[in-house]
Amino acid sequence: DLTNHDDVIYTMKIAIGSNEQVFEVAVDTGSCVLWVQNKRCALCQGEKYQDGQSKDYVRIDRNFEVHYAMGSPYGDTVTDTVYLTKGIAIKSQLFGSVKNPDMVLQFQGILGLNMKKTKGQLPPFMNAVAQGIIKDPVYGIFIGGKGNKGEITFGGVNEHHLEAKTMVKTKIVAGDEIVIQMDKLVFGGVELCKKGANCKALIDTGCSSFWGPAASVGKYLAGFGE
Repeated sequence: DLTNHDDVIYTMKIAIGSNEQVFEVAVDTGSCVLWVQNKRCALCQGEKYQDGQSKDYVRIDRNFEVHYAMGSPYGDTVTDTVYLTKGIAIKSQLFGSVKNPDMVLQFQGILGLNMKKTKGQLPPFMNAVAQGIIKDPVYGIFIGGKGNKGEITFGGVNEHHLEAKTMVKTKIVAGDEIVIQMDKLVFGGVELCKKGANCKALIDTGCSSFWGPAASVGKYLAGFGE
């Protein structure tokens, strides 16, 4: 299950280390890195990564830092065994052991689910595919909405949540990021992208905002007046 935080962020539980420390992490299809807060984070709430307690822990000789619109967490770069679920144990997964999240959180880290490599290393989901733990490079995310729980399925989709009449298949057009081609975009009755205008969109479960080119978004905002 995915926990719904006010229809803005969805989180899931993962485990890290030979001792399987459990963390609540945000599910983010707009980024490619995994990080969790560590024992050196004085202001962090909840579970903290205790690197010395895992037999599989290895510290990499470089700093970790990632940039989001809301902050830039930083700390150490490490590898350890990461459990997406009980049956999905990814060996030697690279991630950030963060001593300062640089943001206020309701959770203990972020799980990036797009497909881009970081410093030559695969993100957790694609690493699970590469290690043969997951057969097909497919996952499905169901956003519950209205306070309801969501769901994530690794290696497939839960067809119970699909409606054959409304389901549309589309290609990912940006290689290793979840970017799709849009036919057109109408928002609040305003056409922001006309058919044939070659508009693309990033599908990002970690962001609740609407972003776009200034000219297009300006058209929408103009409807509100000064």
